[in-house]
Amino acid sequence: MSTLKSSQHWFETTSAEDYWNSSSTTAFDFEDDRVQLVFNSPKTVQTTSKEFNSFIEANVFDTNDLKVFDERDADKQLVKCLSLNIEAESTQSIKQVKTPEAAIYSLKKGIDCSLHQFKSKKEKLKLLDLAIDTNDGNTIIIVINFLRQTLSKRIFNTEISRRPVASNHLINYFQNCDQLNEAIEFFTYLGKSDEVAFLSYSQCLKTSDVSAKVRLLKHCKNNYFRGIDKEFEFWESCVNSYINLLELQQPIDAEDSRQEKIENNPKFTEIPRHSILDLPVITTLYYCCLYHYELSENNFASPKAICKSFSITEKQFVWTALRSLALAAKWAEIDALFEYKSWLGGKKIKSPISFQKVVKLLNNHGAPQDLIVKYLKLVDNTEEKLNLATIFKLHNFVIEMHVSNRDRRALLSYVEKLQPHSEEYINAQDYLKNPSIKWKN
Repeated sequence: MSTLKSSQHWFETTSAEDYWNSSSTTAFDFEDDRVQLVFNSPKTVQTTSKEFNSFIEANVFDTNDLKVFDERDADKQLVKCLSLNIEAESTQSIKQVKTPEAAIYSLKKGIDCSLHQFKSKKEKLKLLDLAIDTNDGNTIIIVINFLRQTLSKRIFNTEISRRPVASNHLINYFQNCDQLNEAIEFFTYLGKSDEVAFLSYSQCLKTSDVSAKVRLLKHCKNNYFRGIDKEFEFWESCVNSYINLLELQQPIDAEDSRQEKIENNPKFTEIPRHSILDLPVITTLYYCCLYHYELSENNFASPKAICKSFSITEKQFVWTALRSLALAAKWAEIDALFEYKSWLGGKKIKSPISFQKVVKLLNNHGAPQDLIVKYLKLVDNTEEKLNLATIFKLHNFVIEMHVSNRDRRALLSYVEKLQPHSEEYINAQDYLKNPSIKWKN
């Protein structure tokens, strides 16, 4: 399938936390704190940007052996070549040619020449075939545009569609010149409904007004994405998810904007808000965790409601919620985030995110040491746990680990780094003097 590279907007990436601190945006990944999807289709597994782009960039024509044209140069040369008032032009600037072969030779050399004398359909098609033989993009486009202006639309479409190289150049020309309506019309003539669908979608993305974009997307979905084939059921659900996201963002943004300006809500003063209109679903989830974390699931701005509506995984939710809660210094809510009921009714702590990442994030946001230690104890790898405790300067925790490992040498080495007579220093000395500890070295 061939189409424009426009659908990358579906998988637009931003760094949610950095976004709220500045106007710049970066990527968001659950392994490196950065990747985020615009939406997750409720009926499908998550699709990555790379997979989607590889799909939409596929083309029915082979472009590897075609010389790339510069549409600006081609257009400029075409204007001169189509001049019918040759007498008014300088004979030095417009070359007179008598045969299609001479015209194509001149065009390939970059010499402006008149094409108006080729009036018959046969001559014009010969120009086209000779231009294709040159494998020169500019020459092909000049001739194609000449035919567009001098042949009927029916004849033009018929003849171009019979020549894949010409069709490919024309499609690329439409795309490069942003002539999407013309591209849609040509694809419709070719009967390529998939390309028409994606080109129509790309037009919708150019609309900045969210309400207008929603209307256009609904029209696009109903007219171009519905009922093509089973594969397109996936893309239809993607477009529908995008529409649902925009329709969700509008009332949230409107109400929060009202509270910010009229009611002077303190939560928007402590952490200034930004509009979430037309931002990815993970950014929307981050926003709602930041400002509406306490809402119940029956409220459309509730983070849990968003997770349910857009099939956001537990891992995505926990990591996004953790980042927003840490930014807002809501430490009690973070504790509750990792608490789960056991089969016996008790409470246990677990996380779909590695506890190494959890403690690093907490430390970066200045969380209380006891909270960091609580989750640091849950890091499985002993060496990694000790390394993190050392980096975070959790001195008592490091001392306890060395004692637990009965590593007297390591403890002695660590004591040298401590402030003499400090609480940690005295604690370490007490352990070193304790005769009941059986050191291994």
